[in-house]
Amino acid sequence: MSVSFIHMGDTHFGKNFRFGNKSDVYGKDKRADIWLTFEKIIATAEKNRIDLLLVAGDLFDSQEADIDDILRVSRAFRSLTHTQVIIIGGNHDYYNERTLYALVQWPDNVVILKTGEMEAIWFPELNVQVYGMSWIRNTYREAPFNTGITLDPNITNILLLHGDAINQTSEYMPLDLSQWQDFDYIALGHVHQHQFLGENAAYCGSPEALDFGEEGDHGIIVGQFKDSGCEKTFIQTQHRHYVNAQLDVMSDMSEGQIKEKILNLDTEENRMNNYYRVQIGGYLDPTIDFEAIKRELERSFYYLEILDEGLEIDLDIDLLYAENKDNIVGTYIEKIRERDDTSVNRKAMIFGLSELLKEKVLL
Repeated sequence: MSVSFIHMGDTHFGKNFRFGNKSDVYGKDKRADIWLTFEKIIATAEKNRIDLLLVAGDLFDSQEADIDDILRVSRAFRSLTHTQVIIIGGNHDYYNERTLYALVQWPDNVVILKTGEMEAIWFPELNVQVYGMSWIRNTYREAPFNTGITLDPNITNILLLHGDAINQTSEYMPLDLSQWQDFDYIALGHVHQHQFLGENAAYCGSPEALDFGEEGDHGIIVGQFKDSGCEKTFIQTQHRHYVNAQLDVMSDMSEGQIKEKILNLDTEENRMNNYYRVQIGGYLDPTIDFEAIKRELERSFYYLEILDEGLEIDLDIDLLYAENKDNIVGTYIEKIRERDDTSVNRKAMIFGLSELLKEKVLL
């Protein structure tokens, strides 16, 4: 018989997202996106009568998760008429008796591993045994269980873990996958970027990217155990991408040319859907109001964050001083030059001079 599964994790329900001075608006929208993606996963499991939903930890962002979020997840799992759900706690939502989700009455089709030790859950109707361990504290410098697990070769054996199979010095349960090569599938959580590790192991990644450090596609792993082995594939689920970009401007560029270069980063459809962080370098004409350009660009992006620390105003300070010794510009340059010659003072001089030029005080 064949057994189907969805491997997901790291949804981080309840996470507080930071978007500068717009965190309230974009944070609320981001949490809504995660719920929409989660509900799409549940609908996929129900429509396709998936046998097992493997949740590889950090379902919630904190063990103090909001009770409304926990109840909403519980109701979603209860709506599944065919699927068995197995949940382990991760480093963010590690299990103990005081956590709120320990107090919720979960539906009968949900199994939460709780002991902090290796456990085995047997599904006789599927001929499947799921091994796994929930975290009960927030760090593990080594795996707290015996790696020598004797498996029955006549059944399907799955290992469900939250930990670090990439960095063996990690504080987040370093895992040596070579010790578990006999498992039919190892479903991993903790790393938010999906990746397949050998023939029988994978990180599903987070269904939605959670910050600018998580570029690329995010989703779930859908698979099926057959007589020929485990067939699995990554399915993208995320609603929005995070995009990092770096651009240089030149001092001979106009406002329109600068805006056009930034707009050409992506299509209008993508710009109005995704998160963009753009680092701007190069040299700027001192008469251009770059803050105005940033404000004007906001309407052409769903979310745009411009970092312009690397952008310098194109000024010949010696020439300016020579031409303006007897006016406010020359006086300003003299006062700044009396200070120590540091990068901070130079930036202050350039900023002040650019503002004076914008006000057209030079004749």
